Amino acid sequence: MRLCAVIMVAALWTSAAGAAPVEVTFQVNDSYVKDKVLPGVAIGVAVSADADYAATGKTGSDGRLTVRLETGAYLVNYRLDGYVPVALSPIEVGETPLLVTTTLTMMMENTGLAGHERIQIVLNWGSDRDRHVKDADSHLACACLKPGGHVYFRNRLHEADGHKVDLDVDDIDWGGPETVTLLDAKPGEYTYWVYDYSGDDEKLGESEVVVRVVFGDRVAGEFKIPKRVQTRYWRPFRAIVVDGPGQPRIERFSETELVSGVDASEPPASLIPPEAPGSGGSDSAIDDIFAAGCTVTVFFAVFIILAVVVILAVVRARRRR
Repeated sequence: MRLCAVIMVAALWTSAAGAAPVEVTFQVNDSYVKDKVLPGVAIGVAVSADADYAATGKTGSDGRLTVRLETGAYLVNYRLDGYVPVALSPIEVGETPLLVTTTLTMMMENTGLAGHERIQIVLNWGSDRDRHVKDADSHLACACLKPGGHVYFRNRLHEADGHKVDLDVDDIDWGGPETVTLLDAKPGEYTYWVYDYSGDDEKLGESEVVVRVVFGDRVAGEFKIPKRVQTRYWRPFRAIVVDGPGQPRIERFSETELVSGVDASEPPASLIPPEAPGSGGSDSAIDDIFAAGCTVTVFFAVFIILAVVVILAVVRARRRR
């Protein structure tokens, strides 16, 4: 009996010790302006939509708020005057300190876009340099399928027939945001995907990738990458479908499609508009050219070094004579 009691006490003590609060830091930035931090953001963290807050506070001058939470799943609310409020954004707290990087989108009246129809897609991901990808890229294929309608870091602006797609913010070193804004979208399907430019295939699903979609001045959906994703591609949804002026909707993948992994596959070529004349070409083509250039450069450098070594050897030999 005494042995059993000792074992139970030890188990309870171990459980309590393992449940020690974990430090969680929220970093909040502006979705339109790169590296613009947002002080004064009110943050509330709860275990469910109708539960009391487990932690609250406001971001400081550095756009950060640090709290301590037990391990588990939480929903986070963000609010700041002049910005679209975000409600019930999910996070998962593990046993190690967590940095949550997120962004808020300015209300349309504060951006000079009043009178336009806005669709914004914001990508954020983790900032742990050991566990997360360095450079995650946003790609959007315009429904018009016209040359240059594939918007990404090498083709950041597309305008045609009264609509506009702009990669407002491009981040290349952890965290995000990467922000794509579509104004006055024409009816059709707009395909969006995340591409791991860093090439760390196995890391994308572990990189805390989150995609938030904003229609006008409201959050229409938020998507977190499944940990099962081990490719360089991830499509958080099938498409954004515009049925008419001011009538966008998110078309999601079915559960069957998600199980099959269609969201982690490269988008069909038929959905991607051709490159605009004079553009840089596809990612893979440019990467191949860059790789080839690097190979030639290295070969040339080695050749020069060997030539210098031979010349020095010849000069020394002649001096000895």
